[in-house]
Amino acid sequence: MDDLLKAAMAAGETPSPFQMLSLAQLVAYLAVRYDIPAERIYLHRDIPTASTLCPGRNFPTADFRAKVARLRAAYAPAMPAATP
Repeated sequence: MDDLLKAAMAAGETPSPFQMLSLAQLVAYLAVRYDIPAERIYLHRDIPTASTLCPGRNFPTADFRAKVARLRAAYAPAMPAATP
């Protein structure tokens, strides 16, 4: 996350719709490409050893996860998983 977005989140703002869509598209693409199930997609704060609240209390987690799920469903039929 860039410094400008970090500062905005710390100030109580939320990411813009464009930022959220871009993030969801990237995460959905990578999840399909590398066959990562939804339950294995974590926010930084969800990692047990992380001592952070990143991406912040104003991050729209439910909306993000819903967007990723919709995009995964759309991408999956058109994109094969990566082969090792």
